[in-house]
Amino acid sequence: MTVSISVIMPVYNSERYLSIAIESILAQTFKNFEFIIVNDGSTDSSLEIIQNYQAKDSRIRIIDQPNQGVTKSLNNAINLAQGKYIARMDADDISMPDRLAKQFQYLEAHPEIAVCGSGALIIDEDGDVIRIDRVVCTHENIEKRHLSGKCSMKHPSVIIRADVLRKVNGYNEELPYAQDFDLWLRIGEIGKLENLREPLIKYRRCRDSISSRKKREQWEAACKAIDDASIRRGIKLPYPPFKASSHHAFFKPRLYLKSTWYYIKTGSFQKALKQFVKLVKSCFK
Repeated sequence: MTVSISVIMPVYNSERYLSIAIESILAQTFKNFEFIIVNDGSTDSSLEIIQNYQAKDSRIRIIDQPNQGVTKSLNNAINLAQGKYIARMDADDISMPDRLAKQFQYLEAHPEIAVCGSGALIIDEDGDVIRIDRVVCTHENIEKRHLSGKCSMKHPSVIIRADVLRKVNGYNEELPYAQDFDLWLRIGEIGKLENLREPLIKYRRCRDSISSRKKREQWEAACKAIDDASIRRGIKLPYPPFKASSHHAFFKPRLYLKSTWYYIKTGSFQKALKQFVKLVKSCFK
């Protein structure tokens, strides 16, 4: 069967949130897709969880491999993908039910766009919304921010034209981190990137995430991507600023205050109370 979209998702010891991530894709209103899940040498129950879902839904295809890292895992999935478009997904995030439908329709209507991302609802470990991510939408503004060292596309929100992705030879396997930033810089040289303003994913921020534990490594990889882009474009681009602050600082009272207000405005008073309790506790940490 010919599929329109290949959803690719790397998994490494992701059992805590894996089921809800998989279910959010299987519940899409857009049905013509394959779901390629790469089990990258997990030592927890991730593979078993994936296999249980595959037994129920034939759209799931599994790559079970020794641990090779995110970048290699993504390229392995791309090599297997059959779709006209390739959509990214992470094993701890949640896609809105109409995410694929809206991005597919947008790319079909705008053939000049190579990558379509979206806004996001930022959620915490419990899945509670802690803020709305306001994205830069137009290619011109996205490129401007990228060339100043600021990544302006949420990696798990994007859908990419497969022919464009293969034209730039996929992800750079020399970069274990910031591989998405490097990809946007390269694709931006041959095509356009845009974000839909609407939040189409719930993007999870956790205190023990890679972004909190590997800040220096991520920054160094981003600088390598900037160096490579500078050579290709024949201009000297600035490095992104290094932020050495702990990821724990992300979860501060101001954030929970915004989250409390968000749930009050949406009429979810029980969740608002829950976030208010988190607000109070965060004031004493």
